[in-house]
Amino acid sequence: MQINPARTVVIANPTAGDGRVGRNFERLSAQIRKELGDVKVVKTERPGHGIQLAQKAVWDGADLLISLGGDGTHSEVVAGVFKDKDAQRRVTVGLLPCGSGGDFRRLLDASRDIGAHLALIKAREPHMIDVGVAHYLDEENIERSRIFLNECSVGMSATVCDNLNRSRKRFGAASYFAASVSAQLAHRPPLVRIRVDGQEVGDFLANTVMISNGQYAGGGMRFAPRARLTDGMLDVTVIKHANVMRMSLFSPTLYLGGPEDGGLVSTFRGFEVAVEVLTEGDAGVEADGELLGSTPLRAHVVPSGIRLLGVREDAL
Repeated sequence: MQINPARTVVIANPTAGDGRVGRNFERLSAQIRKELGDVKVVKTERPGHGIQLAQKAVWDGADLLISLGGDGTHSEVVAGVFKDKDAQRRVTVGLLPCGSGGDFRRLLDASRDIGAHLALIKAREPHMIDVGVAHYLDEENIERSRIFLNECSVGMSATVCDNLNRSRKRFGAASYFAASVSAQLAHRPPLVRIRVDGQEVGDFLANTVMISNGQYAGGGMRFAPRARLTDGMLDVTVIKHANVMRMSLFSPTLYLGGPEDGGLVSTFRGFEVAVEVLTEGDAGVEADGELLGSTPLRAHVVPSGIRLLGVREDAL
């Protein structure tokens, strides 16, 4: 892709990768400018700031935004572009993954060496990929909406994300697995009713309801092996409640290629998904690793919603 440094903005999250981006900000900025030219590099200062920075960059005429951070940062940059209808097809987004979980990284032609990854960005052409929109309730029971690039979910997954975001996620996938095992001990599964494309598909005593645009979540768990970023669909994976021993035996299957049923999994696909909680329980809502609020949750897909660089062919 031809890159114009004057119309390129890099949005960096200094807390990403357990603070590695912030500690190495000057070095990373210099390396980025060495590869891409004299591009503008800005830092986020708080959750949600990436959305505002992306919007401002678009308004100022940028046509390439590069997100330096984890899945949450990428999601915010995409959301900022998505707010401008004209920008959705005019502006391209590139990703420099530096987060702890790195789930969306697995769908990219990515390199952990930043110079090599920037070379890939320059060599590739963008693809129009799907994005999701989640509608949920915030802490004041006001309905909000949020773009998600990779996934949104209800239940224990939201608790795990919240706990990890309050801690130091330095061990990446190992931290997610340990946090998941720990959360099982305290999790109160709610009975949830799920509708897909307006049709009721069942009531489930659920640990997690994962709604996927990408394939991975939770530090490398492959919740949705069939998900593709250009299929115009969302993949729904319901992990039903079971005792700790059974869940501990089941969880490794998520790392080894995808969820095996064994009576614990139900899967669906559709354009729109609604999750309603019927009983008390832990039913927080998260998207791309960030806790948002609570149910009811409605999610729908926007086909070809954003121009993204570097997606692997087998993920499209």
